[in-house]
Amino acid sequence: MRHLTGLLLFMSLSIYGQSDCFHIPEGLENRIFFWEKVFTHYSLDQVLIHDSEHPERIYQVLDFRELKARGLLYEKSKKESIQTARNEIRAILGKLAATTDTIHLSKEEKRIRRLFDPNARPSVFRHARICIHTQKGAMETFKAGLIRSGRYVPAMKVIFKEEGLPEDLVYLAHVESGFHPYAKSPAGALGVWQFIQSTGKQYLKIGSTIDERMDPILSTKGAAKLLKSNYQATESWPLAITAYNHGLNGIQQAVISVHSRDLVKMIQSYRSPLFGYASKNFYAEFLAARQIAKNPHKYFSNIELDPPIQYKLVRLPFAFTIREASQMFNVSQEILANMNPALKQAVTRRGKKIPRGYSLRVPVEVKAVGAMIIGPGIGAAIQGF
Repeated sequence: MRHLTGLLLFMSLSIYGQSDCFHIPEGLENRIFFWEKVFTHYSLDQVLIHDSEHPERIYQVLDFRELKARGLLYEKSKKESIQTARNEIRAILGKLAATTDTIHLSKEEKRIRRLFDPNARPSVFRHARICIHTQKGAMETFKAGLIRSGRYVPAMKVIFKEEGLPEDLVYLAHVESGFHPYAKSPAGALGVWQFIQSTGKQYLKIGSTIDERMDPILSTKGAAKLLKSNYQATESWPLAITAYNHGLNGIQQAVISVHSRDLVKMIQSYRSPLFGYASKNFYAEFLAARQIAKNPHKYFSNIELDPPIQYKLVRLPFAFTIREASQMFNVSQEILANMNPALKQAVTRRGKKIPRGYSLRVPVEVKAVGAMIIGPGIGAAIQGF
């Protein structure tokens, strides 16, 4: 039995943990390069006008950095400029769809024409008119997330490794939240891994006093379980990761529709109002983020990642208010709240008790109190306490 258990563990690691599992699918190279540029080259105050189905087809880059610096009705001017540019590009595409005369085109019309195949038919330009999309640069926010990721990546890698999963899955958090613990989406998704409540409850503790979605380390355990489940269902990391955004049921429906597990074919052929720009680009964004995160100095000069978080853990033998815990460990309530982001405001502000058995993070200099057991938690998964 012991040998069988070891064999099963080896098989699990070979399936989930292989180093080359995040290959670049043929046909996705241009998308990955596009997102690499969005994350590292284009500013938040630059807007790319491009094709939603062929993101690398960039018609124009609008630069609002100087306008913002001058403070001249920035948002209004920005909105008007974007709309004007979109209309001009739409008109040019309309003209290209209506004529085969490439000699008498204007300089701008010729430039846009060169973005397409020389033998492109009129229908290609007509379709492109409805695919005009805008994408804001993300250089500053990605760099900030990269710096912030240093606090959590070591602990997250431990968690993925313990699940038998590739450690590089940690870099998906760049796409989800930029490693921001308090990230919140319009749909109500929370935390580094952007769990909505219904999904979060399947993998994490969410109640009146605790919401593990808000804890970067604890929520990683849920993300690992969800990604592992997706992989077991799809047998494909491109699909498993895309399912993190689009939902497993949606990906399985797409597989049935296109009769293929090939993500590139799915992107090219699958038509669903729910399978849009975000879902089609999710895996390419991950691969771009992974490439940047593994070589940060190649893309950003003078960048230094934050050091890993360090703390000790104490499993509470009784329920305590944060005020009582503060007095017991001689640590301010604010520090305890910041170190334990899973504790909801009902605990940190309104006096509800931290549940018995909760593993509370405290500063490394705190000494053992009474019979409570304190152990190290230097960016590590919570174990043995």
